[in-house]
Amino acid sequence: MPGRKPKPDALKVLSGTDQPVRMKGAGPAFGKITKLPPYPSRMNRSGKKIYKDIATGLAAAGILNSINIALLVSYCNQLGIHYECEIELGEVNKRIHKLSTKGGSYTQVKALQKISQDALKSAKMLASEFGITPSAQARLRIIPKEEQDPLQQFLNK
Repeated sequence: MPGRKPKPDALKVLSGTDQPVRMKGAGPAFGKITKLPPYPSRMNRSGKKIYKDIATGLAAAGILNSINIALLVSYCNQLGIHYECEIELGEVNKRIHKLSTKGGSYTQVKALQKISQDALKSAKMLASEFGITPSAQARLRIIPKEEQDPLQQFLNK
């Protein structure tokens, strides 16, 4: 179906567009993650570091829940694959093969370069879902939580 993806009410509140007419209701309630689960053992080394940093921030923002944690793991793993491929490829001149044939010579991109590009493309797609990309962040307006004084908190209980 063409057009924009529907935006969850929580993101509407964050972006400041939470008008009553636009709100669709609570939607499905999934358990918010406050304590991060350990990363899967199959994740690559770079992905584990990325997971620790990003998952902590998303959990603190209240975006991470028990359902979308699997997508976050995929994002971290894809970005980790990209990082590790880039380290392995190193300099630009190591990214191509020069091949000679009877008809002449030509260059061919290494397979690792293609793996790196595909992993980055997948990671970018997943990052926009979590609001991690700069353009996705520009659409969000974070409203700071107002602190209540201790007496007001006590009276509200």
